[in-house]
Amino acid sequence: MFSGMIEIGLVIYKLPIFYKQRDLLFFPSWAYAMPSWILKIPIAFVEVGLWVFLTYYVIGFDPSPVRLFKHFLLLILVNQMTSGMCRFIGAAGRTMGVANTYGTFALLLLFGLGGFVLSRDDVKKWWIWGYWSSPLMYSMNSILVNEFDGKRWKHIAPTGTDSLGVAFVRSRGFFPNAYWYWIGVGALIGFTIIFNIFYSLALAYLNREYL
Repeated sequence: MFSGMIEIGLVIYKLPIFYKQRDLLFFPSWAYAMPSWILKIPIAFVEVGLWVFLTYYVIGFDPSPVRLFKHFLLLILVNQMTSGMCRFIGAAGRTMGVANTYGTFALLLLFGLGGFVLSRDDVKKWWIWGYWSSPLMYSMNSILVNEFDGKRWKHIAPTGTDSLGVAFVRSRGFFPNAYWYWIGVGALIGFTIIFNIFYSLALAYLNREYL
């Protein structure tokens, strides 16, 4: 997730040249925004592939190859979502000071309302909308379901009727149903598309007055 923060600096560094070319009608903003997203997808596969190769079995995750691939797919989507969000923040902030402030605040909201720091049961009712709109919540839920729905977590807990995996996922306020993995995948794809659309709109309509 933190690798996406690099996009803020890269976007801001290129903005003066982009604005000059945009004002001279060289190309529309989407023709610049879409390739800057799509061409970096292969790099994300390499980065995430190295990370999963070095950490998945070392951490002790479920040895199933299917779950390994699903874990890899999920981290690819998290990478793309974060990169899209940071590109949008960079294009909207237009200076390193403003963009870094926005980026830090966005990460604070993601971690604070994503179910990692505070579980769903601990989030106040008037703030629960932030929980449901946090991409981190969907990614966390998908990772937990992918791991704790495995065979070695199917043993029944001695103090209840649920399996160990289900009991743990529920204890953190997440949803233990297997279909929540695909809900998370769909949500991350949606957030990725939305952030990149916002990035394109920011390039199209914001001016260079702060540069």
